[in-house]
Amino acid sequence: MDVLGGTLLESGFVSNRTQDEEAKWKTIHQNGKIHHDFILPDADYIEGDEQKTGQTGQTAWSWNCFSVRISGHIAFNLHRSFHHPFSREEQQFLEMCGHSFSMLLAIDEDYRRLLQDAPYDLSTHLLTWEGFRQEVQRRLSRLDREQLPGTVMMIKVEGIARLSTSKHALARDEALRQIATMLRDAVRPTDLIGRINADTFVLWMNGGDRFVAAERAELLFTHGAPVILDKPMHFPVRIGLVTREPETTEPLDVFLERASLALREAHRDGVGWRFSHDAP
Repeated sequence: MDVLGGTLLESGFVSNRTQDEEAKWKTIHQNGKIHHDFILPDADYIEGDEQKTGQTGQTAWSWNCFSVRISGHIAFNLHRSFHHPFSREEQQFLEMCGHSFSMLLAIDEDYRRLLQDAPYDLSTHLLTWEGFRQEVQRRLSRLDREQLPGTVMMIKVEGIARLSTSKHALARDEALRQIATMLRDAVRPTDLIGRINADTFVLWMNGGDRFVAAERAELLFTHGAPVILDKPMHFPVRIGLVTREPETTEPLDVFLERASLALREAHRDGVGWRFSHDAP
């Protein structure tokens, strides 16, 4: 379109603003020559879409604002020589681009929310943190009736986070799939496996006491996490454990936090695994 430059902006999140609050335009990206003479339209709360063209000094500009479902508004300002004002056809083309971009942003937000609320992690098919908590909570009453313990095992695979760059994205995903398979093979079908973040996993051993958990932790630490990519790689693991005895009244979140603390202690002390000091 023979423009000298442009600026992409966003106006914040509608959910965090009321109609009386001022919309704060934030620059996301600038390209080409910056148009310093252009003054943003009134920053009061914006409803719907808005397109304007005009001239400031020696510059013709085109302001295009579009609402994004749930997320607020996006806008782009283009400018070029005042000898070449923006035509009606060009504004229609920009309108089509703006609506397409806002639609893609809305779809992306829906996808991110779906991933956040999903009980399973799509890349490994393991339980998410929230899905893991819900599944363990469902099992506690039966364990209490049968007077059986349960053990939380938090596993950190050291080194996986280094594969989290875009250059190694495919290698990271393949490594995660192999680690997930290894963890499934290391536990019983009645046990649960979840993924907390990029390099940390959590296991629930249904009916597993301290002795069984310690034996399992020692095996996992000894073998680590072998992964075959372009060449074989071996990632060491650290493990934090805590056992819940039957009819314990403390909430599940307390045990998950103790397992996380035991994991940090194992890392601090340079050992493979550590039981929570608060465990009986």
